[in-house]
Amino acid sequence: MPTLIGVVFFVGGLSCFLYRREWLLGLLMLSAFFQAASVVNLGSHGVQPYYLVALFYLASRAPSLLGTLSTRFPGKRLLITFAIVGIVSAILFPVLFAGTPVYSPAMSTDEGFFFRTPLQLGSANFVQAASLLLNVAVVLTAATSQRTPATLTFYKVSFALLIGLVVTQFAASFFGIDIPLGILRNNPSYRINSDEVIGGRVSGTYTEAAGAGIALLLLYGGAFYEYLVNRESVRWLLAAALAIGLVRSSSSLAATALVTVFVIMFHPPFRSFARLDWGRLGRIGMMVVVAGLLLISPLSGAIAQYTTQKSDTLSYVFRVASDQYALELTRRTYGLGVGLGSNRPSSIITSLLSNVGVVGAIVFLLMAWRLSLNARGEDSWIRWALYAFILGRMFGGPDINEPQLWTSLALAASCASPWFIPAVPVKKRSWLGWFVGRAFCTDRGIPLPRQNEE
Repeated sequence: MPTLIGVVFFVGGLSCFLYRREWLLGLLMLSAFFQAASVVNLGSHGVQPYYLVALFYLASRAPSLLGTLSTRFPGKRLLITFAIVGIVSAILFPVLFAGTPVYSPAMSTDEGFFFRTPLQLGSANFVQAASLLLNVAVVLTAATSQRTPATLTFYKVSFALLIGLVVTQFAASFFGIDIPLGILRNNPSYRINSDEVIGGRVSGTYTEAAGAGIALLLLYGGAFYEYLVNRESVRWLLAAALAIGLVRSSSSLAATALVTVFVIMFHPPFRSFARLDWGRLGRIGMMVVVAGLLLISPLSGAIAQYTTQKSDTLSYVFRVASDQYALELTRRTYGLGVGLGSNRPSSIITSLLSNVGVVGAIVFLLMAWRLSLNARGEDSWIRWALYAFILGRMFGGPDINEPQLWTSLALAASCASPWFIPAVPVKKRSWLGWFVGRAFCTDRGIPLPRQNEE
């Protein structure tokens, strides 16, 4: 049965398909934020908005979709190779290693700790293979379609909505107000935790707090790079850090600290012992001061509860056990894995190793790195946004076909394409258009198109 949010995304996708096809990639990125939502419910299963909008997006490029195979851009061969490895593994390996006990993707890691199902070829393998094919097609389409500033506008609006909802949820839980979120979290395919069940932690449009925290890492990684290297405004960085703090996910908190260290390591405040970038050094100093004040504040107890003290919880034990068993599965299958969609650990690395094997994991990581190289110059922040997101999923996020992962890869791949310049410039702007442009759009000019390279 169609849902209310399904009607909204259907109307939005159809409108963009008919009148503004260059907006579809941005709308696709927005739809990936609504992971706990469903556009249509079929019994105990629901379809996320991402897949509906992805069909509109691919249909908008259907006449030239085959032509994308002849276009060259960094990461294309690895992308196609990973699709082949994933699809072959999904169909072949469950038959080859039939009967091997696995953590069923239909069960949580808590349940899998006590009960493991024998491996067999099932519908989950075919669904994951079809999803991978769709996701790869999305990235190929993004890499060969003309860029538009509207994509970045959708990107920022998406995070503004998520942060606003996280802050609202936290304030409501603090004052004991119940916010109905059934419209945004109505997918029967997932176990959706309520704020009361998880002790006041908020999860926005996601099924659990960890999902929201990892999504916010996208914004934090890119915003911190822009703040440190390009001296951009600190407002998006502070907003991302605040929202991550309110979500209180151990994986996102740990990844935030590591991303901060990595960005500083690769972009230090000195070029030589005699030459310092005092502005960059000052911004690093401000981050150190803020971190120090946070550690001596009353919030340090809450941070410790979800980081250093996390190992004392059963949830941590179950997650570590699922990852250890995934490594054991990799050994048992001689590094081949049990097939895409067959096993569910708690990390994307152990998920890759146990499902598509050592070769598949290496191809995926190389693919993500090569696709990130499309983002250069003023687009370099996209690299760090993608790296931060993948790092967060290494701590907790096993779904290889997770929509936000592939929209992030598509955003990086889209940097290989030239900019879309309207044939007829808009002379008049409404007050709403002025406000959106000032609030979310970049002030930089559109760069000249460049040649794609392999």
